[in-house]
Amino acid sequence: MKKFLEATLTLFLVASLVFILMHLAPGSPFIDEHLINSENLARIKNHYGLDLPLPIQYLKYLLGILKGDFGPSLTIEGVYVSTIIKQAFPLSLKLGSLALSFSLLLGFLLSLILVFSPLKYIKKGAWLLNVSLLALPSFIASVLLQYVFAIKLDLFPTSGSEGLEYLILPALSLSLIPSGIIARLLKSKLEEVLALPYTLSAKSKGLSFSRLLFFHLMPGALLPTLSYLGPLAATLITGSFAAEKVFAIPGLGSWFVMSLNARDYPLIAGLTLFYTLFVLGFSFIVDVLYAMLDPKLKGELYEMA
Repeated sequence: MKKFLEATLTLFLVASLVFILMHLAPGSPFIDEHLINSENLARIKNHYGLDLPLPIQYLKYLLGILKGDFGPSLTIEGVYVSTIIKQAFPLSLKLGSLALSFSLLLGFLLSLILVFSPLKYIKKGAWLLNVSLLALPSFIASVLLQYVFAIKLDLFPTSGSEGLEYLILPALSLSLIPSGIIARLLKSKLEEVLALPYTLSAKSKGLSFSRLLFFHLMPGALLPTLSYLGPLAATLITGSFAAEKVFAIPGLGSWFVMSLNARDYPLIAGLTLFYTLFVLGFSFIVDVLYAMLDPKLKGELYEMA
């Protein structure tokens, strides 16, 4: 209940802040309004309710959010914000899920090499790769991957979203920095858990490496990574501005950039609040998983029950 109330308050504050910033930002959704005569401009603003006093607009805005209705887009005639989200979200969901899978796989493998590899030069190579991943912005990574694997080697399409092969490169570009962070988090925690008495006892019993890793090391080592996965999953799934722009993918990120450029107030609000809901939802899921994996929290929950 406490988490639910906190999430509700956060959503209300974000909605209010978005409304204030939209009306403070310079520009107008009617870009060519200086070419429109005052009578037609007044008619357009009346149609969208933009001629009402700001407090009335704010109340209508909040009531619309409660109903799940963000109204029509100001720049795309006859199209509602909810329709845009329904059409763009499945594509962003596919891209984000693939990027999250790549992040977890690359981060996990890199952390294992950093911790368990017996060869020093392999560890140094993995460390250099980890640093490079952390230092490479997704926009630069997108351009490089597109140039090498799509243009030069012709292994993947340069742009579009018609099939899974179109999403490989953008998902990979999105996963590079997160995989480096996940590798760092897992490495430090694995080294810490390896020195604990119960791990030393398990090793002395001659358990196989896979059993030791997945049943004794990973449950304790995953806790810091879980805290990072909540906002990461929300960010990847709701779309990346850079990757979607470079690879011409019409996901939520592309629509968000367009809405900001066009000052499309309902679309800005709808996409921002949709993103906020995802962050809050994934944070709640992470809190539950954290409590299931952390013995101390699990004990407290049993006592409360």
